[in-house]
Amino acid sequence: MSQPELKPNQHPASWDLVIQRVADKRDQRADGHPDRDLSDYDGLLARMRQRDEIGRQQYGTPLQPFNGRDSIEDAMDEILDLCVYLENAHAENPVPTLRMMADEAAYFALRLQRWINHGRHSHLL
Repeated sequence: MSQPELKPNQHPASWDLVIQRVADKRDQRADGHPDRDLSDYDGLLARMRQRDEIGRQQYGTPLQPFNGRDSIEDAMDEILDLCVYLENAHAENPVPTLRMMADEAAYFALRLQRWINHGRHSHLL
């Protein structure tokens, strides 16, 4: 589905909100456990910051809600890409974890499609 260009607005940047939520989860996990390995969180946060920067450079504005685009359609496009990327990854490295992630991505896509089909009512998820 063709979508318009991003329109900057006064809402908070979406990546800032997501990064903060993940950082909060990281901190909760670390609380009281100084020896706990949090490198997965640290790596994820670094990648999120990188994706944010790439998006800002490419589009000239941060990703924000109410930006003139249909976020659900964008999400569906991205989850469908995730489905095929994970399927490829599993074909290249057929381990159970990748099979499970590919199946979960397809199930998540199905749930989103159901929500779209039924008028975007949250109780149908």
